[in-house]
Amino acid sequence: MRRVDDGLLNFLRSLSVRTLQSMLERLKRDRCWYVWPPSALDYEQIDLQKGKLDAACPEWRTQNAFFGVMRLLNRKRRRSKTSFGTFYVPAGSSGRAHYVDENFEPVLK
Repeated sequence: MRRVDDGLLNFLRSLSVRTLQSMLERLKRDRCWYVWPPSALDYEQIDLQKGKLDAACPEWRTQNAFFGVMRLLNRKRRRSKTSFGTFYVPAGSSGRAHYVDENFEPVLK
């Protein structure tokens, strides 16, 4: 989106009210994921503790861009037989091994 001009306005005017309402509902659902809260050491953190952001995004403490990025990075964390948090459990007399993480959840099938 490099150019915002009357074309955008004309496009939005061409949409039905129902479509615009649907867009607004989705925006309200996902808006907190675009909020970057300030550091706990930043002066703006005081304003947040007073509820400055609560009206626009009531779930900012658990749904924000920082948590979103951390969630995506967590999915990319290495999960293999050779990672440091992986263990194997012998599967009885069959001689096979089950690879599990530190919570004994299967890593590989």
